[in-house]
Order: sequence, then C-alpha cells, then structure tokens
Amino acid sequence: MTSTNKLKQQETEKRHIDEFLRRIGLNASVEMYCDAPDAVLLVDGRRVGLEHCELTEQELASTQANIRSFASTLLRELKKLDLPEHFTVGVQVDPTSPFYLKRSQVDELAERIAPFIFAQASLLSAGAIASINSVALSHHGFADIEFITIQQLPRGNPLGHPDVQAYPGHWGPGAASAQAAVKAKEQRLSAYKTAQSLNEVWLLLVTGESWIQATDSALTEGLKVTSTFDAVYLLDTRTNQLRRIDTRADE
Repeated sequence: MTSTNKLKQQETEKRHIDEFLRRIGLNASVEMYCDAPDAVLLVDGRRVGLEHCELTEQELASTQANIRSFASTLLRELKKLDLPEHFTVGVQVDPTSPFYLKRSQVDELAERIAPFIFAQASLLSAGAIASINSVALSHHGFADIEFITIQQLPRGNPLGHPDVQAYPGHWGPGAASAQAAVKAKEQRLSAYKTAQSLNEVWLLLVTGESWIQATDSALTEGLKVTSTFDAVYLLDTRTNQLRRIDTRADE
C-alpha cells in the first residue's frame, strides 16, 4: 500500500516534470513515470531518463517547525490581548539563527513580544502601516527579530482573527546547494541507466516551492555544475524559469 507521503511526492514530481516539458522547447514527451529515475522521456526518438530533486536547505528545514510555532503562539497571545481582527502582523526572522532551533525559547519570545506589537498596533489609524526595523527592535530587547510590519486594515478580516505571519529574511546558498545535490544523485547514475535501457539520463533540480527551498535563480544566473549526468536543469517555480546549468551546455 502506497503511503500518503509517497503519493504526495509522486504528485509533486509529476507536476514539476510536466512543467519542465512545457518549458524545455524540445520534441519531448513522457513515456512513463517510475522510480530510479523518476520518469522516462521520449526525446527525438531517444529514451531519456529524468531524475527529479528538490533543493531543500536542511539548515532552514531544521527551524521551519519552530518558526511556525512562533507565529501560532504570537497569534494566540495577540488574541488574548484582544487585538482586533482587522490587523495584519508580519514578523521577519533569520531562519539560520541558532536561536530558532529551540522551541521553548521561540515560544517565549512570541509571548514576550506580543504586548509590544499590541501597543504599536494601538497607535495606528485605519489603513496605516507601522514598520519596525532591527535597530529599533534590538533597542526594545528583541535582537532575534529582523523586521516587523503592522497594518490596520480598513475593513474586517475574513479570517475572523488577526492575520499573523512569520517569514524568513534569507536568500539561498546558491552554487553550493546545487552542486551538492548533483553529487549525491550521481551515486545512483549507473543504476538509472541500466534499469530502463536508457540512451541518456538528465537531472532536474527544483527550487522555490517553499521558503526552505531558498536557492534562487537570480542568485544562480551564472551557475555551472560539472556532472556525469548527460544534462542538468534548474527549475525555479517562483519565477517559472528553466535553465540548463551543466558545463556541456556551453559546448
């Protein structure tokens, strides 16, 4: 029996591969979706294996749950203070900071900063926005917060409560993440080729599905990776850009 997580992963792979085929500009179609590699393509009469890999940054993934907890705890505390539903609060944090690795201190920060946010919100008129930078936040004892925005909407919030979001102020690591993913996948390359009697095997790297996939196409514009894959592509779902990044593309 296939697990829910496995089915979700297969759906994600299929969606990314379909997007890849829409953008590649070749006479290519899917012969079948499978495992090791994730699909077999027909490209101008050749059978090409396509392996799919999402560029998830482990450093960010390790703090994701705690940052979500920070947002939910902050919402709970603001509701206790009776912050009206027509307020939106955005809190920018550094997800690479060791501070966010410990759940208890993250929740304690949310409890401690809620009265400060409530006081700032109370000063706003309808439609006004308060922006509080890291210098001001540090002065008030909140050195682990990068930025806060608070806005009083002119009308009620359809959520029925204030909208509270915590989001990262972080850009991806660029080439290092992509090259590491290529090297990891190359360990199974020979098995991919023989399993389906393939002419070539390509690797599709995907970024941009969530903030823990932080490698950004703008930062990797000149990126080239060396690889024993016959081709390596980078798909950024934020910008819908597809680019071939292996050195053979220059030949």
